[in-house]
Amino acid sequence: MALETGTQRLIHIFEQGGGATLLRRLLITSAIIGIAFLWMFLKFNGFSTPAAMDQAQIGRQLATGQGYTTLLARPLALHLIQNHRGKIPSPLPEINQSPLGPLINSAVLKISGANTIVDEKELVSPAERAIATAGLLFLIASLVACYRIGCRLFTQQEALLGTGLLIVTGLLWRFSSSGL
Repeated sequence: MALETGTQRLIHIFEQGGGATLLRRLLITSAIIGIAFLWMFLKFNGFSTPAAMDQAQIGRQLATGQGYTTLLARPLALHLIQNHRGKIPSPLPEINQSPLGPLINSAVLKISGANTIVDEKELVSPAERAIATAGLLFLIASLVACYRIGCRLFTQQEALLGTGLLIVTGLLWRFSSSGL
């Protein structure tokens, strides 16, 4: 008799009690992580924009202790540096990118220890994959924040609908894994 009562209590917790909310959150979280995993390993082909590649190499320069420097020479930057300093240093100081993106990329490269050298069998560099994974983690954190803010401003169903619409937006997934 006690076994049936305990089983019935457990079923009640997962159907209508506090366990139901926990179970729903766990299912939604696992779905988002599954989508992110599939996106990362099936759709991600490396950085496709020059700005993302530039930010990644500045992050690499920061991670190796060379400061906010770049290996990409822009004519306007060369002109400004030469007018200001009188000579052109090597490597060039970075004056084009905002500092936060490369700083986050360098922290990701330091923490992950990702190798910046691409093996001939791989299509995507491990460093690019680490930076894109960090972008996806930031996307997931922003989805959680969007849901929490939506719950405060609207009903829970509307917040879930808004967050769900953001989840199925391919543009956000592409941008989060772009390295920018």
